[in-house]
Amino acid sequence: MAGRNEEVLKEAFMTKRSQNKRSFTPTNWKERWFVLSPENLIYFDGDRQSGRRKERGRVELSRVVAVECVNSVVFQRDYVFQLCYLSEEKEQYVLYIAAVSGYERDEWLGYLRRLVAANECLSDWYHEGAFIRNQWSCCKGGKDVAACTAVTWTINHNNNPPGMFRRSKGQFDLMTTPGECPPLSSHAASLSHWLPFRVDLCPFGTGVCSSCCFLCIIIIIVMIIVIVINFFM
Repeated sequence: MAGRNEEVLKEAFMTKRSQNKRSFTPTNWKERWFVLSPENLIYFDGDRQSGRRKERGRVELSRVVAVECVNSVVFQRDYVFQLCYLSEEKEQYVLYIAAVSGYERDEWLGYLRRLVAANECLSDWYHEGAFIRNQWSCCKGGKDVAACTAVTWTINHNNNPPGMFRRSKGQFDLMTTPGECPPLSSHAASLSHWLPFRVDLCPFGTGVCSSCCFLCIIIIIVMIIVIVINFFM
C-alpha cells in the first residue's frame, strides 16, 4: 500500500483490464481500489463491500510516457483511459482503466497529467486502440510496431522512449487543458503530418477546437490564393 508518509491525492474504485504480462493469462476486467500519490498509481484487490485488501500492482509515475482516453468502441466500455509506461527493464505496457463516469475519468486524467508533466520520457505518439489477437486494433500492426496516433495532450520535451510509443521528431507540441479528452480521427491525424499544427487543436492557443481549426485551414488557403493572384496581376 502507499507509504505511511506518502500523500494520497485521489482514490476510488475503478475497473482495470488485465495487462497479460505473463503468457497464457486470460484477458479480463476486474474492479480494483486505486490510490494515487505524487509518485505512484497503486491498485488493490477487494470490492465495494469489503474495501481494499492486498496490493496488486503499481505504476511509477516517473515511467509514464502517455496518458490518453480510449474510444468506447475499442472495449465496448465507456470512460476508459490508458496509462502507457515503461517497466524497470524498459518493457512497454499499457494499463487500461475504466472510471465510473466521464467526470471521474477527466479528474483522474487531470491529476495524472499534472504529475507526469515533467517526465523526460513523454511520448508524442500512442496506440488509440488495444492489442487484441496479436495485433493493434487501431493500425493492425504487430506488438512492436510504432505507435500510430498523435497524442491529444503533451508538454514540450526533447526525449522519446524507443519502441511502440516513439514519435518522429520535428512535430509541434501543443498542450490541451488537463483532463480534456478530444477524439482524434484518423483523418485529423494524417492531416497533422502536413500542417504546422495539430488539426484537432486550435493553433491560436484556445485549446481543443476541431471546427475552429478546419475553419482556420480554409482561411489560410484563401489567403494564399489571394496572395498568388495579387502576385501575378
